[in-house]
Amino acid sequence: MSDMYTLQGPTEWRTNRSVLSYSSLKVLERCPLQWQLERSRYGDFERFPSKPSEATEVGTIVHEVLEVLFKALKEVGFPKRRSPAFREVLKTLKPLTFIEKKLTHLQTTLQNHPRGRGVVIRKTPHEVFRECARLFQEHYQHAELRSLSSQAHRALQKNTTKEQNPRRDRASSLVHRLQRERSLSEVYLEHPNIPICGYVDVIYKEGEEVVIADYKTGKVHDTHKEQVMLYCLLWWS
Repeated sequence: MSDMYTLQGPTEWRTNRSVLSYSSLKVLERCPLQWQLERSRYGDFERFPSKPSEATEVGTIVHEVLEVLFKALKEVGFPKRRSPAFREVLKTLKPLTFIEKKLTHLQTTLQNHPRGRGVVIRKTPHEVFRECARLFQEHYQHAELRSLSSQAHRALQKNTTKEQNPRRDRASSLVHRLQRERSLSEVYLEHPNIPICGYVDVIYKEGEEVVIADYKTGKVHDTHKEQVMLYCLLWWS
């Protein structure tokens, strides 16, 4: 048989499952062997390189844009849309230019990816920008409602400490941060007793309620609700 059809097994099998994310749990549920094969070492690769897809790669860019944008707007107290402060943030960040650079870098990365051959990114920068705008508008309206006064914002800047290691966050400190800041992004949560973890896109206060949101750029799927419910469990555990 030709070497072309010879499959190479892992050079080092993954055995430690440590803490599992939602996606890892779904793979384990579907096929434990697949989970192990995907996460084992193959020579220089720490894990089996997954085949890139346009939806996944573009979704990652959308997440990055929203994270950067929300953090910048949070620094100035979540100003009203079309306000001078809001416009200044957009002028500084230049989201469309940011997206164009990310897409250009992505094309280069795919060319060098061991399984990236044939993967084409058809989305234009303006299409990705519109997707970012859609998701942004859905969530920023809540941020506007909880916009901080200038005095409260100065107190926030004074009291907020930069997070060094999300894994060291404890539930109590996260609750205190949420009470103080009203909104958290890219929050790492881990159950104290069960080896389950997750990164939540955004958590914010709406009145006395805590809202946990996860950005999705594809079609609505039942697993989306299941994933957010898991994040809720991690938040309240």
